[in-house]
Amino acid sequence: MRFITVLNALVHYKGFSFGDEVLNRKTMTMVVKIHSHKGSLVPCPECGRRCTVYDHQPARRYDFEPYMDMKVKFEYAPRRADCPKCGRHTEQVPWARGKSPVTIPYAWTLAMWAKRLPWKQVAEAYGCGWHAVYNSVSMAVEWGLAHRVLEGVKSIGVDEVDFGLKLGYRTLVYQLCGAKTRLIAIAEGHKEEAFAGILDKFGTDWCAKIEHVCSDMWKAYLAAARKRLPNAMHILDRFHIDSSLNKAVDTVRKEESKSLAKKGLQILKNMKYAFLKRPENLTDQQREAIQSILNKRNLKTVRAYGWKESFRPFWEYEDPDQACRYLRKWCRGAKRSRLPPIKKFAETMTRHEHLILNWFKAKKQFSSGPVEAMNRGAGLVSNLARGYKNPKIMEIALFHALGDLPTPPEFTHRFS
Repeated sequence: MRFITVLNALVHYKGFSFGDEVLNRKTMTMVVKIHSHKGSLVPCPECGRRCTVYDHQPARRYDFEPYMDMKVKFEYAPRRADCPKCGRHTEQVPWARGKSPVTIPYAWTLAMWAKRLPWKQVAEAYGCGWHAVYNSVSMAVEWGLAHRVLEGVKSIGVDEVDFGLKLGYRTLVYQLCGAKTRLIAIAEGHKEEAFAGILDKFGTDWCAKIEHVCSDMWKAYLAAARKRLPNAMHILDRFHIDSSLNKAVDTVRKEESKSLAKKGLQILKNMKYAFLKRPENLTDQQREAIQSILNKRNLKTVRAYGWKESFRPFWEYEDPDQACRYLRKWCRGAKRSRLPPIKKFAETMTRHEHLILNWFKAKKQFSSGPVEAMNRGAGLVSNLARGYKNPKIMEIALFHALGDLPTPPEFTHRFS
């Protein structure tokens, strides 16, 4: 069976037909010539008017998807036409975008595998250049962003991610509602202007439909959400709050460990995670070590650990009013603890009390847990590429990996 028979069963381009096929056995490359139908006109890429042909450009080759052990290339001499309105132009062939030497089906295949493997590995596996993979991913992201639907987004999460010295911080906004969490926007920096710029780009009508927004206690995001999301309930969930409390406990431990070390005592050395873990997650060795220390009531670290454990029942409440009473009672006691980090944490809780209680008012349905998971995914994308030097490439890679962007039905691989 001839190879063009296979091609005719797989792809069809209106106004064109496959001609001769030549196999180079040394390079295992199949070159398939394409011919335009006689008498057909060339549509103008600017105004769409169909124009007559007056000459041809030299033949070009376009990379198609490999078939078995063969590389496949299309060969075609593009026609030129003279549009009365727009002037002379070269036709836009239907199997490639612009002057790209990669065919559209092949580009979608490269983009699909670039979701699963580092771009360099995809290029090596398909025997193409890294830029061919980049251009393919860029095409997929451009198409996906143009065809994604954001009208049904009612809950979002926002956080910042540090991508190193060269690129710095980026503000990432995620969709939390729906079947799958996805990245919907990226902005440079982590100041108020970054988040505000994203919301301004989406428009006031879109922002008015947002019902929930999750973030940490970073004042820049709190301010932007307060000004531009008038109908949204701002939620500070337990992930960031527990993290802040753990940092306070660890600060007490480190300061006390240093003072004890000067006296020749090492009882708090290597005990960081024993004091930060939940009791049920401790190893047997950690449990024995911490039990021996908890008997020493005079240690500041033991007192800080006690405040941390007494805060845990707060998250078990279902009724916001009961949770509020417990939180206020805990904060009153913590402010008299004579432990500066714990006192500072209690003051923060009092200052953001209404945002914390929103988690209970939202029936515990929304949190920043998915946001943190997506942030780890963003870090993994960067690590697989050994970091990025160009912010545009980084944004394309993040949208491609985390944006859950749509793909054209005709190019959706059945194994994707």
